[in-house]
Amino acid sequence: MKKIEHLLIFEPKFTGHSPLYIKLLYNYLLENKPAFKVSFLVNPNITARLAREDGIELQPVGDKISILFISENEIVASQHKKLWIRALKMWNLMKKYLKITGADHGHFLYLDYIQFPLALRLPFLPRKGVSGLLFHPPISPEFYGNENSLKLREVIRAYRKNWFYAQMLNNSALSFVYTLNPYFPSFARKHFVNGNKVYHLPDPSMFPTGDIHLNDEDCALARGVGEGKKVFLLFGALTKRKGIFELMEALKHLEQGYSSQIAVVFAGRLQDEIRSEFFEKVASYKRNNQNAALIHVEDRFLSTNEIICLLQHCDMVLAPYQRTISPSGVVLWAAGAKKPILTQNYALLGYQVRTYELGISVDTTKPKEIADALKHYLNNKSYYKGNTTGMQRLHAESLPENFARTFFAKFMSL
Repeated sequence: MKKIEHLLIFEPKFTGHSPLYIKLLYNYLLENKPAFKVSFLVNPNITARLAREDGIELQPVGDKISILFISENEIVASQHKKLWIRALKMWNLMKKYLKITGADHGHFLYLDYIQFPLALRLPFLPRKGVSGLLFHPPISPEFYGNENSLKLREVIRAYRKNWFYAQMLNNSALSFVYTLNPYFPSFARKHFVNGNKVYHLPDPSMFPTGDIHLNDEDCALARGVGEGKKVFLLFGALTKRKGIFELMEALKHLEQGYSSQIAVVFAGRLQDEIRSEFFEKVASYKRNNQNAALIHVEDRFLSTNEIICLLQHCDMVLAPYQRTISPSGVVLWAAGAKKPILTQNYALLGYQVRTYELGISVDTTKPKEIADALKHYLNNKSYYKGNTTGMQRLHAESLPENFARTFFAKFMSL
């Protein structure tokens, strides 16, 4: 493939990782000015969110950086409920804007949906390359535990994914794949013919490394909850897969001597489909339990500074995800703040907790095990407060400058 002269980065979402990654890549370009042009094709809500939460205005810069927005109809198409239709729509959007911009390479900041058109060798544009960031690689028993620990549907899904990835990597239009999972590249090289197309991209930890300057407004929420109690924090987008319902069930298993000690803060916007159901669960728990744990739900997007202040204020971070195989920025936030985390004992998250001694990992699909983990922490608080060596190591490996520098380095070498 010829040397890249114009890179098009496509991201139709504005939640989750999207604003952070766009911010880091944009700031890197402002400071380093690579030899090729970069166009960002994004959801317009990203710009509003970055301006509101981080004070960053995405602006074009001469002939080096351009900013393009997908239309409302294109946003709807890229969010279609049927995954194969969503994949085809995003595939065609990339081709459309490669033609419009004249870019010679397109990068999907979320490649997982695109495995379908890539595996089926659907026509791409001649003399154009494509790459992407893969969030959900197949399950590898080598570090997720032995195959006997996997449920049948997960084994079937893993075999299906392995087949798709093998076909995807054989597609000549695909230049390379990034993965946030540091163990998947070696797995890919071992199991796939073109596994050498897979490279690790370090997930960025955004907890600041230097002095932190926060104002009263940033810390109003943190200072207003859990006074005199041990504060357990669950933050980010609040969805079913984050284990918020299992956590509420777990609280019912706590004896009064434990529940009276704690405050649980849910900080983040609730998924619309589950909002009323979740608030009813919270209300039911408060009605039916004497000396109930203090529960606070902050149902909105939080600024970066608010998250930092909550992390400083809390005693433990909760991430009771429901058998997810993708990395989580929450783990990196917790490590940066030197706060122990309670999460699943499965896949990459469980592996990270064990490897770096980040806290407690259990089967988070079982509320009783979550409750037992909460009690274990309360009985051993001093140990978890002092055991931060692994947290510091993971945070150092996940500095944001490593993410942007590694991201663009591969394009420079093509």
